[in-house]
Amino acid sequence: MRRWILFVLLSLPLAACSPLGIDLEHTPTPAPVTFRSDQFHLQVTLPPGWAAAEGPKYLARPFFGLVAFNSWGESDFWAPAVRKGTTTTYSHESTLGQVPEKEAYVVLINSGGGIPPPPESYGPEYKQEDLGGLWKQEDCREGRGVTWVNFCKWGEHLRLEVYCRPNGSDETAAAVNGLLASWRFDQVPIGNVGWAAMEARQLLPAVTEPAQFPLPAGPRGGPFEALSGGEGVIRMTQAEIQQEIVVVTFMYRWNVPSLGAMPDDCPADCCHWWKVEARPDGEIVVTEEGGAALPVGGTR
Repeated sequence: MRRWILFVLLSLPLAACSPLGIDLEHTPTPAPVTFRSDQFHLQVTLPPGWAAAEGPKYLARPFFGLVAFNSWGESDFWAPAVRKGTTTTYSHESTLGQVPEKEAYVVLINSGGGIPPPPESYGPEYKQEDLGGLWKQEDCREGRGVTWVNFCKWGEHLRLEVYCRPNGSDETAAAVNGLLASWRFDQVPIGNVGWAAMEARQLLPAVTEPAQFPLPAGPRGGPFEALSGGEGVIRMTQAEIQQEIVVVTFMYRWNVPSLGAMPDDCPADCCHWWKVEARPDGEIVVTEEGGAALPVGGTR
């Protein structure tokens, strides 16, 4: 009889041997979590155990962190410039040095200091919603464990940086690829001034050279404005956010005297303006237009 009882006890599932009664063989794996940034119009799927941070976060002049992700689960982690005595260092090496051993860190940076670049230094526009055109499935531990790529999107100079400790695990490297593969930018970045101005200026007549209209800048919430001039021409761009609609106003002025002209004046005989709405469904519509007839074949 004792032998029979002993046999039954030894035949019980392993879960019965756990002091807490937990089924160790069937403990569910934590589900991935979706991280969403309405501010920066993107979302990613976080691997189990990863944490996210949302900026803007000043890292070093002129770099601002937009979003960041780390594999060791530390909330709101950023790797800013490192100060030692009177010296401040911000580099790929100083950033990797802040990543714990065996871990990984991914960060999206605005490398223009939040100031829209001049038209001649911008582009090409990265139009994909995923990162397929920027990041290929690879082992992030290779080389020095540092990978980065610069690109332009929605009127900003951006940089994606990926840091992996060379002694990290295969699972961590795979998690990095999984996170980046899940990355999606919004198809329509509702309320984004840079996107709105870029789309809106495509509706302007070719004689105005639409791509030369500057992208507006300003504090969060506005007002947003930018002006450029040269060779007797002034182009001005203004933007205002009205709930989910961005209203963009363009002014094109010609025959501008070299001295004595007020930049924001719009004389009745040598100035034209347009008001354009960038709507949350992605529709771009000219709602108002006025001023003098545009010069034919260029400025006069």
